[in-house]
Amino acid sequence: MKKLAEDGCAVIYTSHYMEEVEAIADRVVFLDQGRVVQHGALSELLDSHGTLLQLAVEGGQVERLQALLAPFGDVVRRGPGVQVLLPDRRSFAAAISATEAAGLVVSQAQFGHANLEQLFMSLTHHSLRD
Repeated sequence: MKKLAEDGCAVIYTSHYMEEVEAIADRVVFLDQGRVVQHGALSELLDSHGTLLQLAVEGGQVERLQALLAPFGDVVRRGPGVQVLLPDRRSFAAAISATEAAGLVVSQAQFGHANLEQLFMSLTHHSLRD
């Protein structure tokens, strides 16, 4: 598919497998229940929808961490911690500071761009369906 597109062919590819879409697409259209909810260049979509922060704290206080980080963006529980889609990179320091100010000790942190699946879930407020 990627080779055809590189050779100048227009390729329309539909999939629920967002890793595949990220690997081959230049432009993306998100459909939810038959309606376009977002579209654009892949790089612009990923850059424009904030930054992903994943945090875990000592003592497994996930519910407390969720409540604490809710003002910073869309928060979902992920494994032993939470995942927050921050509206911009500047929110990262504020979220970490708020966590520490609340007396929680960060045991794990990851920071970077959201992927397409996370972006879809943020836009539609539900997970991918088959």
